[in-house]
Amino acid sequence: MGVANTASVPRAAAWQCPNCHRSFRRSRQPHSCRSVSLESHLRDRDLRALFDHLVDEVNQTVGQCQVLSLPCCIHLVGDHDFLAVLPKRDRLEIRFALRRQLTSSKVTRSARISNTSYKHSVDVRTTADIDDTLLGWVREAYELDGTLSRGRTAAGRPAGTPGG
Repeated sequence: MGVANTASVPRAAAWQCPNCHRSFRRSRQPHSCRSVSLESHLRDRDLRALFDHLVDEVNQTVGQCQVLSLPCCIHLVGDHDFLAVLPKRDRLEIRFALRRQLTSSKVTRSARISNTSYKHSVDVRTTADIDDTLLGWVREAYELDGTLSRGRTAAGRPAGTPGG
């Protein structure tokens, strides 16, 4: 499994933080320089296996991504931050932004985060939940240009907040 835990992500960058070396599209982007180990988020072996499966599926069917483990959650990053993973006691809550609202029963929450975008949450409890429908939404988020959420992370936090 090729999950990399890195504070530096390749992308078309206008600015790179001199402290954490993360790259951003905007100069002096507010962010948290602090990173944490994946193990601190994924202590449960079953959740770790589920997370590894999710990352493998994204890399194989959506596009190459890097894993960025922050204090608040785990981000998957391609050209931009496109997916947030929040490990819970018995599941992975994943969050992503799209230019449309989803109405599927798989979506546990959907919130407008700007005039043109919505943040969606989906619970992943088993590998069966990582299906073509979910991967299609993840692909849609991955293919956006990274300016969708107007200063918000995939987790839905304003970019200047801790972990953003």
